[in-house]
Amino acid sequence: MSIRLDHLNLTFADGESRITALDDVSLDVAPGEFVVVTGPSGSGKSTLLAVAGLLQQPDSGDVVIGDTSTASLSARQRSDLRRDQLSFVFQSANLFPSLTAVEQLELMAHMRGRLDDAARSRARELLEAVGLSSRAGHRPNRLSGGERQRVGIARALMSNPVALLVDEPTAALDQHRSDEIMELLASMTVRESIATILVTHDLDRMDLATRQLHQVDGRLTPVA
Repeated sequence: MSIRLDHLNLTFADGESRITALDDVSLDVAPGEFVVVTGPSGSGKSTLLAVAGLLQQPDSGDVVIGDTSTASLSARQRSDLRRDQLSFVFQSANLFPSLTAVEQLELMAHMRGRLDDAARSRARELLEAVGLSSRAGHRPNRLSGGERQRVGIARALMSNPVALLVDEPTAALDQHRSDEIMELLASMTVRESIATILVTHDLDRMDLATRQLHQVDGRLTPVA
């Protein structure tokens, strides 16, 4: 299933005027697509992810998750859909200090009331897929920054989401680890057959993107 953004518009009050965060933005991302959105700070990239992730409602337009239009959903329905169909990766992995790597993933299943043998097996498989099977029993203070981000990516995939929304995942990493995380996100997008939208100001490793788009003043345009 895909995620589709249809003619999204969003403005914010700025004194007596308004700032345009999203200006007639449309985007359709299919399973297995790794779409990267670049642009300067303040261009609306994070707002794009917030609206796509059902964290913020646009002034107009629609976000369609799979076959579900979200424009007329209640706050509770949007929350349920976000929990069940969407996952997020941020600049910080935001891991729980007291939990091991595998427990970070198992917690996601526990929160959904689905921590069974299949979920435990899924957690181990994902850690192996991100290259951390040997670190499954380690807590965050024994993991490097790149390893913590890998755990965060694996955790985001525990629920088999329709879409993965990624906000500046390499901003706190050095170039080598940044390259590794970008390669991992691209490969996991294909492996898990999910629709991934990543926003970044970093122009390295754009070769990994299925499509690259550029956002300025709320408008989204393709990069040739």
